[in-house]
Amino acid sequence: SPSTASLMEMHVQSGACITTQTLYGHEMECVHLVGKACEVLGLPRPAYLDELLASALEAGFQDGWLAYSERKKEAVHWVQAHAVVAILYSYRKTNDPRFLDKANAIIDYIESHIVMHVPGGEWFYDDTKLSKDVVSVWKGPYNNTSMYLEMMEE
Repeated sequence: SPSTASLMEMHVQSGACITTQTLYGHEMECVHLVGKACEVLGLPRPAYLDELLASALEAGFQDGWLAYSERKKEAVHWVQAHAVVAILYSYRKTNDPRFLDKANAIIDYIESHIVMHVPGGEWFYDDTKLSKDVVSVWKGPYNNTSMYLEMMEE
């Protein structure tokens, strides 16, 4: 949405848009993946990525974590993982210490509210710690692991 500098999830029924919402985790994923693709291809980083990141952080950053969406104020694991990667990526590009502060806040939140602190523990789905899934198709192999690998690279 050019008017809000955000990605919009749209639900369409019979050719008409019935609902829209901003998913902050997908915005973070976009900032990182599009930025990284441009870097690998030797293309300039699009300016809209900075706007997208700033908009998502302004609207969705809570008390040390990033909300799932504009309607769903939950600290879901994959949103936190993508936020850390996107914010660290942007920090590397800009050296703006505010990015590093936000990334560190989210890392601290993950460590204290999302990580399972038991032998062989992984991440809970969210900070409610009600999830029974230790590893899922997306969580272990993609979201969490890619965050750690990207953190090592950044």
